[in-house]
Amino acid sequence: MSVAGASPSRLIHAAAGNRAVSASKRPYLVRHGSALPSSAPPVLRQKGCRRSAVRVQAAATNEAKQLDPEKLFFQIFPPFFKPYFPAFGERSTIKTELVEGQIWGFEQQQQFFNLAVNIRCTIVKLQGGGLFVYAPVAPTKEFLAMVRELEGEHGKIKFIIEPTYGIEHKVFAGPFSRRFPDAKVFVPPGLWQWPLNLPSAFIGLLPTGGLLSNVKIPTEWDEELECRILTTRNVGAGPFIEATFFHKPSKTLLVTDVVLQIPADPPEIIETEALLETASDVKGQLAEDTPENRRIGWGRMSLLTAFFGPGNQRTGKGEEPSVVWSDGWQDSFKSLTDQKLVVSPVLRSLVFSKSPDETREWVDCVTKWNFERIIPAHESAPIEATPEDLKRAFHFVYPEGTFEGELFNPLEGDMGALNSLQANLGKVGLS
Repeated sequence: MSVAGASPSRLIHAAAGNRAVSASKRPYLVRHGSALPSSAPPVLRQKGCRRSAVRVQAAATNEAKQLDPEKLFFQIFPPFFKPYFPAFGERSTIKTELVEGQIWGFEQQQQFFNLAVNIRCTIVKLQGGGLFVYAPVAPTKEFLAMVRELEGEHGKIKFIIEPTYGIEHKVFAGPFSRRFPDAKVFVPPGLWQWPLNLPSAFIGLLPTGGLLSNVKIPTEWDEELECRILTTRNVGAGPFIEATFFHKPSKTLLVTDVVLQIPADPPEIIETEALLETASDVKGQLAEDTPENRRIGWGRMSLLTAFFGPGNQRTGKGEEPSVVWSDGWQDSFKSLTDQKLVVSPVLRSLVFSKSPDETREWVDCVTKWNFERIIPAHESAPIEATPEDLKRAFHFVYPEGTFEGELFNPLEGDMGALNSLQANLGKVGLS
């Protein structure tokens, strides 16, 4: 998940065990010849563009050759997306049947320094044959083989949806779509880039199908999938944008970042080394590999991701670990995992609370759909949840007294870093 202009890097200790190769430590990689890879965006393969383009070909270095070719990924513009994405690296993929015979999830690990979270592509079988892809992940050989197998059973990919401005979802949509040239690509209107607001075509994202809309689009999916786009007012560098879908046959709501369910145990895709590093209280050492230490690492990761600077931690000094934890963080983590649905505290504080009218309008629209489950692009899925559950998760954009019973609010002690960041953004006119 990403938030415009907000960087948690001062609170996050340096990476260890990250197998990806940083673009800042390696020269740009070129093919043995002078041509760009065939998967490069068309705008870069035009005559005269080669000399000025950033040319990356992972297989050209010894480091890349040492990685598993089935799990290898690369992206063409590493300088624009540092430190979110290195030039290349490895990503495993896990396939899960989320709704029997209808919807599948494909998870990879997304890593930011030593913090890791799962990121999910969701693929829906269309009733008339063919597949609908929501939020593609890195098109590794392993992932593509899984997708081809699904095509063999249910028909070709017909539609690819890049649903959000979020870098982690957007950066691989172009490379994925070029593997399926007959599929139509759709994006929501108003997509923007950060830190440079480049045209989407420049990063290889070409909406060959057109722009998504809140009104019915005449496509093969319109009888079984409905779309609703949440666009907030500007927050930081630009608006929050997310296209969500309701799959009528399975009564499933597809979202990317707007709402989550945080599990008590780490997702299967998260690498053990990252968990044990975060669980360790000794600088430069990994914690012992036990189920409990993996849960500790996951809990601490989740809190850092949710709050940037949760209350029961501080930045280490000298020989201390980069982050020092005190008793009480367990209660903070449990307050998140006890919830059926959680709106990310980062998005709640910095985005949705700043655009309550736009957010409330989106909630009111999607809760008219009679969904029974939600599949987000991160954390647990599927989540058995109703429209009322979703509306209660967004209670903070409704007038006080709208809902009865207990409502979730983050512990006040965990909100210090976000409150400070919000105040600082306000001082420079970005809030």
